[in-house]
Amino acid sequence: MKRIRFDSHLARILLRRGFLLWLGTRVILWLVSGGTFTPIVPLVQTSIILVAVVAALGWIDLRLSREHTLFENLGVSVTLAVALYLAPAAAAETLLLVAVR
Repeated sequence: MKRIRFDSHLARILLRRGFLLWLGTRVILWLVSGGTFTPIVPLVQTSIILVAVVAALGWIDLRLSREHTLFENLGVSVTLAVALYLAPAAAAETLLLVAVR
């Protein structure tokens, strides 16, 4: 199958969705813990799990909205789309870990 160039507009949409998934996951984690979990002070283990959860939620979002079919028709792998969901979460968690230490 011939690969085509990935559209930057589509990449920005997926990056924005990834950031919102990360932010929502952080808020939900804080609410579930009863406000005792400080979202600004992440642990390394929590950060890794949170990034994995965001990646899983991104994959689920692609499957539920059936966008994986669109990407496959455009010649874009679903792995790349999930990586675009994952990138903002990984960057934000790394930034938090560096800022807190």
